[in-house]
Amino acid sequence: MSQVYEEDALDAGKNQVIISNDNTKAIIVPELGGRIADVQFNDGKGGFETRSFLHRIYPEGVDFGPYTEYGGIEECIGGAPGTLWNANWRWERKDDGVLLQSLSKNILVRKYVRFADEAESIIRIDYSFLNFGANFSKFTFGVHPEVCIGGALRENQYHVPTGGELLNGGYVEPGFKNKILPSEGWCAITCEGKVFGQMFPEGVIDTVEIYYPRVDTHMVLEPIIFGVGVSPDKYAGFTYMIYMGDGDAEKVREMRASRAAEFSAEYELFDRSELPKDVMAELDEMARAQPEPGFRPGPDIRVALHPVRLPQMPNVVAIVDTIVDKAIEHVTGKIGVGAGLKPAPKVETEGTGKTEDLPPDAEISIEQLKGNVTIRGWERPYIEYTDMRGTIDQREGVVRIETSGDYSLKVPRGTPKISLKFVKGNVAVFDVASSLKINGVKDKVDVVSVKVPEDGTVDISLVVGDINLSIPGDSSCSISATSMSGGEIRCNLPLQEEQRTRTQLSGVLNDGAARILLNTTKGNISVISNQ
Repeated sequence: MSQVYEEDALDAGKNQVIISNDNTKAIIVPELGGRIADVQFNDGKGGFETRSFLHRIYPEGVDFGPYTEYGGIEECIGGAPGTLWNANWRWERKDDGVLLQSLSKNILVRKYVRFADEAESIIRIDYSFLNFGANFSKFTFGVHPEVCIGGALRENQYHVPTGGELLNGGYVEPGFKNKILPSEGWCAITCEGKVFGQMFPEGVIDTVEIYYPRVDTHMVLEPIIFGVGVSPDKYAGFTYMIYMGDGDAEKVREMRASRAAEFSAEYELFDRSELPKDVMAELDEMARAQPEPGFRPGPDIRVALHPVRLPQMPNVVAIVDTIVDKAIEHVTGKIGVGAGLKPAPKVETEGTGKTEDLPPDAEISIEQLKGNVTIRGWERPYIEYTDMRGTIDQREGVVRIETSGDYSLKVPRGTPKISLKFVKGNVAVFDVASSLKINGVKDKVDVVSVKVPEDGTVDISLVVGDINLSIPGDSSCSISATSMSGGEIRCNLPLQEEQRTRTQLSGVLNDGAARILLNTTKGNISVISNQ
């Protein structure tokens, strides 16, 4: 039978919250992101011992500026670290587990942690998101486990079912990141007969992100939901489970199949009277302090105010196929800003038009759900758009464009940076001399650049689709291309220090001042000279 108590199991000089049974002890630090800092196992001598599954540095911490890293399993809202990593979570004992709660703006995030299986040491977490605000709220949510089985990072292998097959892979390089669309409700990391498995409802997780942080101490296999949408006085929730122990990826698959009935996703009204009075008092104070929202949807995106029901959230491809014609999804993310651009109101666009003149250091950020876009560089100092329906917002050194559908843009050729996030569509970029960051889910990206910016970056990442890049042969850049499924990687440039594997190509062209990073999970990559 499970027990909940407090003790200093990690020699931190203060207690952690413990959930234990005869076989396993889960160690939680509520005041540091509510994280599961470590999991210990019965040592057969009447005690418990740590077996290396999680990367943990707690009670020490590494300062990264806006947050401090402690390792373990944590959650994030928005891009990591988000608003939860170092938050002080409230906690309370339940009959068989621990309920933790933390505020993130107008969303109360709750997780109920307990053991789902005493014999197999499966940890179950029921997540829920309660909207106490006056407006519809939408956000990205991820579960972020830091894993290094056996302390042998380079021997750890990841396994993600996608597209009807199992994608297997291993160590790439520090800083490597890629997103996989899971076709089943599980993913795993294995090493020498041990496995760290994650299980979740099918159709809820949009992508599993594979990430090797630059500190080169661990890897992350992060299930992410891109759009948790919650209307006022409603909550969304889902079930998540972790298994750490003997076995392989097939064991996690079988475990998930045998427990299919235990996984659920919910979207319902909640009763505020069920919450403790001190929680309600803090929520009410927070609601009074909230500024009026600056986002005012136009007629084309009114449907975004309606709830996106969590049980109906499929993976990203299914979202594209079923929701794309009904709503514009907004992707959040911090993009670097320049200076000198005078604030201008958000302008709704339909058809053909142009912006005001832009200063030379203004950057361009584009977000869209579905459609084909063509971007061409020209010598004029403003953006001209054709057949575009959406909004343009010029302020703080960035021109932000939010749209959907087929359209074309002409942009100043020397724009320092162009960023584009999309879910589905073909992207074509011609005659620009800009740093590019293009992140998409499905279809194709073609880029013909007249010049790779000195010390700049061309970073293109797709989940499913081909990437074609054409650059001058006299460009100076390093090139790294990865096709996770083993698609064809073609390059006719005279690379120095060239290295090739079945899934990767890297090398240096001339003195390698700029960086070109190309990644696709399923697709081909072409890098050729346009001379």
